Amino acid sequence: MAHLFVKRLINRLYSRPYLLFTNTVTGVISISIGDVLQQNLEHHWSNHSKQKNANEDDQPFEWNRTRTKNMMIAGIYFSLFGHWWYSYLDRKFPSQIKSSIGKKLMAESAMGPLLVSSVFLLFGQINEQKLEITFQRIRSNFGLICTAEWLVFIPIQWLNFAFVPPAYRYLYVATVSIGYDAFLSYVFHRFER
Repeated sequence: MAHLFVKRLINRLYSRPYLLFTNTVTGVISISIGDVLQQNLEHHWSNHSKQKNANEDDQPFEWNRTRTKNMMIAGIYFSLFGHWWYSYLDRKFPSQIKSSIGKKLMAESAMGPLLVSSVFLLFGQINEQKLEITFQRIRSNFGLICTAEWLVFIPIQWLNFAFVPPAYRYLYVATVSIGYDAFLSYVFHRFER
């Protein structure tokens, strides 16, 4: 009985009228988990290096809620864009044959670094940063972003476009990219340490 309820709920959440909402919530949860994981890793690394250097005691983990809130804003942005982007790609290249998948991957490899770079602009606005500082951060991270996008995300997207039904594309991406979201959290905040 419970499994029927869950099945109906999932079918409803991933139906056309609710898909944008579902994708947005999924993306926000995913990027929040990635950020909290990254904050924990940074805390662990900081404690480890302090212990190595001065035999100091571990400092308790303090969750930076503002940072996670800002990442959640980025999650909304990514989710809205991702929902629109996957819908566009599926309309433009509707089949799962190799040539359509290849075209989707080419579009994805061009769009990914631009999308992540635009999030730097979003964070610059949120943090009331001068535009030249934001552009400096984009320039200093662009190679790293492109490398990660092309080496990590393109294989993930190949699986996505080849095997995942369109309604579940963003769920798949958000789930498998929690580690990538932790990486983005690191990249977006590494100059703040």
